[in-house]
Amino acid sequence: MVWALLGLMAVGENDSDSMSAGNRHLIEQQKPDGGWFDPEFTAAGFPRVFYLRYDGYSRYFPLRAPARYRNRVHGAADRGHG
Repeated sequence: MVWALLGLMAVGENDSDSMSAGNRHLIEQQKPDGGWFDPEFTAAGFPRVFYLRYDGYSRYFPLRAPARYRNRVHGAADRGHG
């Protein structure tokens, strides 16, 4: 979901219904501790041997997408990369 939202913004789809719905979904799914449920591995180590999980990804990227969306919709400069 997060990567799809970041991709949509990268191609200029800031005002689409998909962007609004995706951002609403992220906000609604946020856990009380501030994170998001993310049971998947986030990187391949050696497939079928071991996989990596970067715990920060489930906190960083779900925050980045709505922040970039807010900045673009409200005209603030995007302070992130890209």
